[in-house]
Amino acid sequence: MTEKQPSRQEPVPLETLNLVLQLCDEFEDAWVWGNRPNLAAFVERVPAARRDQVLTHLLQLEIELRVDAGETPHVDEYVVRYPKQQAIIGDVFSRIASARADSDQKS
Repeated sequence: MTEKQPSRQEPVPLETLNLVLQLCDEFEDAWVWGNRPNLAAFVERVPAARRDQVLTHLLQLEIELRVDAGETPHVDEYVVRYPKQQAIIGDVFSRIASARADSDQKS
């Protein structure tokens, strides 16, 4: 995986979006059936140029699934596994925290 993170304005090709959706569906299906899918194995299935985008989506999905299962995932455990993607990991955790804070304020 590369260290460069795509900018938010960079257009994502439709084929990449379809791939991300497919991988997220497969990942979630495996999780629902009681397996703990290997995040890295899913990310490695895509071309190197799109791995950071796929990691972002799959990581967010995994964290949300873990939280829903009563777990408390921590940034550090992911940084140890993916040290070159520390910025992506921090961004995902920040977005999840912001979304949960917004949700709590609306409740």
